[in-house]
Amino acid sequence: MELKEKLSSMLFNVFEYQYKYNELATKNWINNRNLRDWLLAIHTEFSEFIDCFDWKWWKNNKIDSNIKGEDILNLVINKKNLLVELSDLLHFVVSFIIQAYYMKNKDKYKNSNDKTIQNVLLKDLKNNVIKPLVDNQLYSFIKFNGSEKHNLLGRELLLVLEKYENGTPEEIYKVLKDKIVEVFDKYL
Repeated sequence: MELKEKLSSMLFNVFEYQYKYNELATKNWINNRNLRDWLLAIHTEFSEFIDCFDWKWWKNNKIDSNIKGEDILNLVINKKNLLVELSDLLHFVVSFIIQAYYMKNKDKYKNSNDKTIQNVLLKDLKNNVIKPLVDNQLYSFIKFNGSEKHNLLGRELLLVLEKYENGTPEEIYKVLKDKIVEVFDKYL
């Protein structure tokens, strides 16, 4: 399986699992939640993410206001929570994307039952959101990003993808999660 296909498949699994989780959390969530809910959640999680950094200049006078680029990573004070907040952000951003796409194309799904909406919507997201995202953005970021730290992270993640290409989504997710934590500790 080609790298782009692996990335698309993994990202599709994230969208699929998020849709199902949202349905467990709120029955018929696609019609009972709104974009404001997701934006508020994203805003809140991003605030919690920022608090993982030692950014409060009024509490720490050692902070240089001219910090640029990767030097900001030296301000991380809570690496474990940083990963939790990034994960929370991912879930809310994916939920926002799913709902925004649904709302934009609502007429297409209006005569469908919940299960049909889920299947057709996820297929549409795969073709119209996930595939273009991987083809145009994600692949080039992982493969060719100029930062040496990002290149190392990208190579580490590619090795995991190649090793577990025939694994179940759950196995790949666990291995990737463990690898991200390992790489995060190694390079940050």
